[in-house]
Amino acid sequence: MATDTVGSIPTMMASNEFPPGQQTAALMSSSFPYKSTYTGNVGNDMGISTIGYSSNQRIVPEWEENNYSKYYKAYAGRDNAERVRLDANNVIKETEVLTNATQAESTKKLAERLKDFNFWKAELEREINDVIIETDLVCEQKKRLENAPRSTEVPLHIASDNLNCRQMRQGVDLVQDEVDLNLLKEVEVINNAQDLLKRTIKEADMQITRNRDRKKELEMDWSDKKEADEMDSFCAGLRNEHTCKQFFAGSAKFQEIQSTPES
Repeated sequence: MATDTVGSIPTMMASNEFPPGQQTAALMSSSFPYKSTYTGNVGNDMGISTIGYSSNQRIVPEWEENNYSKYYKAYAGRDNAERVRLDANNVIKETEVLTNATQAESTKKLAERLKDFNFWKAELEREINDVIIETDLVCEQKKRLENAPRSTEVPLHIASDNLNCRQMRQGVDLVQDEVDLNLLKEVEVINNAQDLLKRTIKEADMQITRNRDRKKELEMDWSDKKEADEMDSFCAGLRNEHTCKQFFAGSAKFQEIQSTPES
């Protein structure tokens, strides 16, 4: 803002008003006639002397100058207060614009976050159902595996009994022929099959345990996302005129137990 100055004082104020003008000496001398020194009768022996009445008094231009200085200081003070008020109004407007922009951005991010929550909740539900189906299937296969060894007991008993009977041969008839070799091979195959079934049953038990643990973790993750979804849905529905807004301690602090995108 361009300003003109009187001495060192600007003549254009923040309120776009001009300060009161200072009267010149010529104007004051014509408006207020005065004498710098009283030259009339200053008293005599018979009357009261007046020589001391005007010796210490100020002249009218000095009074006008002092009055104008105080007047201008008051005007400058009022103008400074007006400037502070204008600056405060500008800060209020800027803060309001910034707050509205931040609020709109937060609302947009909350909407995107809710969309992500719904997506991952659906994904978790699908994974939980898949784990349940897989666990049920493994349990069914485990039951079949537990019944399978019983079906090998009869062939094993027959092969073992045949070998025992062949061991009862006497003399030169006690020979290890092809039949013996096949019976021994059959017993070995049945024993290996039973060992494999036992290992498979043990692995099935371990897989069922792992599936149930993973299912528990997925359900906990789903519960956390559901709770966060409800909280964010509540926050997304808040408006400036609502009275139910309050501060939750620690809500902005990152917790160590919170899930991460990697987990």
